[in-house]
Amino acid sequence: MTNNEKLKAQFSRAAAGAKTALDIRDALTELERTDGLKIADFIAAFCQLCGIDPQAPELADYYQQSTEYKIKIQADEDKRRKEKALKALGEKTGTFQNNLIRGVSPIDPDMTELAASISKEAAILGTAQGELSRLGSFADYIRECTEYEPDRDFAPSLFDKLAFPDGTVSYIGARTGRGKTTAMVNLAREAITHEKPRKTIFISLEMSRKQILNKLILSTAYAMSAGQDREALKARPRPQTDLYHLLKKGDTEGEGALVFVNFVNMAIGKIQAAYNNNFFIYDGRGASFQDVINAIKGNADPGTLVLLDYIQRMPSVPNKENDTYMRVKWISDEIIKTAIETNSLVISGAQFNRANGKEATGGKDRFDDSSYRESGDIEQDAHNAIGIGWEADKKARFFEILKTREDAGAGLAFSIDFVGAYSYMGIGEKIIHEKKEPKEPKTKKDEKTPGADPSGAQNNDKLIKDW
Repeated sequence: MTNNEKLKAQFSRAAAGAKTALDIRDALTELERTDGLKIADFIAAFCQLCGIDPQAPELADYYQQSTEYKIKIQADEDKRRKEKALKALGEKTGTFQNNLIRGVSPIDPDMTELAASISKEAAILGTAQGELSRLGSFADYIRECTEYEPDRDFAPSLFDKLAFPDGTVSYIGARTGRGKTTAMVNLAREAITHEKPRKTIFISLEMSRKQILNKLILSTAYAMSAGQDREALKARPRPQTDLYHLLKKGDTEGEGALVFVNFVNMAIGKIQAAYNNNFFIYDGRGASFQDVINAIKGNADPGTLVLLDYIQRMPSVPNKENDTYMRVKWISDEIIKTAIETNSLVISGAQFNRANGKEATGGKDRFDDSSYRESGDIEQDAHNAIGIGWEADKKARFFEILKTREDAGAGLAFSIDFVGAYSYMGIGEKIIHEKKEPKEPKTKKDEKTPGADPSGAQNNDKLIKDW
């Protein structure tokens, strides 16, 4: 049963026996307002079956979210614009005809401009029903802003509460081994264990469902621990092996075993409850492109978090160019369309280009929003773009916000509290970028050439120092 189906069932139970719009309004208090708005079409249909006017003032804010209302408003707006265009077209064609009668040349600049204006009005008349609504109005803007609830955005602590709004696609980039999948696992953990859990679909294109769940359970266990318990967990040399023993035998051995068993059992309980309710892992290995897209469209509700691991592993879009660059471009285009259509939010992993230069010879990872492999469209499409890298020791990790369309976080960087044995990632300390000291301007004395000093000693000393 999907989340929307549960909301419909909850509303139906609360509204049983309703006879007035006020009864329906009272029944809706059983749901959060945002949840009620998600099933606006169902509420309108339920009212009609009960002989209640869904457009009654008490239900106006819900009815205005229904498809029926939006189609009506769209049709009214299209009609208004076309009537206005028809009137203007009549006036302009009349003027054009009168000018011709008076002997004005059709190639006269004013006539050419008038002809272009006539073409624009005719184009509005020929526009398909609903297409004009893409232009929108200022009233649409006000409505969209007043209905938007920023607190409902997914804002994971891992990335310093950076907001990921519904209907957007964001990318987490990294080179191999830096932790793209681990980051996705920890985003899933935050989403499904939050005080208000978010429906989450994890699409794995590289790892099995078992591998993802192992990571998720261990990460959750570690996240719930603190102090001495956390130290006891870190002391376990092979947590994943311990997890297998626990699942097979109900126990494990060694120092800290009791702590491990307690926290992992709690984590299993949380993940199992989510899996039976609003969390799904889709094993996309070997699936077709359309299979993956259908899995999103068939299961994502507005606000659903879709974690895609990762875009370069996506199957090719059918009947599209298949060279490396165009392949990723088409995939990114289709993912954006799907996010908009379902009003879900997609966060996808993405491969960075291979290291070169200083990074390849032992330095800290360096990257920017042009580092995504194969496609410049990824960074253009991204609502948020985040890079994960290694510090110079190849152990410590950090992330940097490379791009964000709405927040002021671009350029911020933080260390990552990374515990690989438990597939755990948490936000660490903010990284303060080192400021380069400005070079002092050269003086005339500095600009002397060898030989300017009769003795040559000063210049020789300088040359030795520079060498």
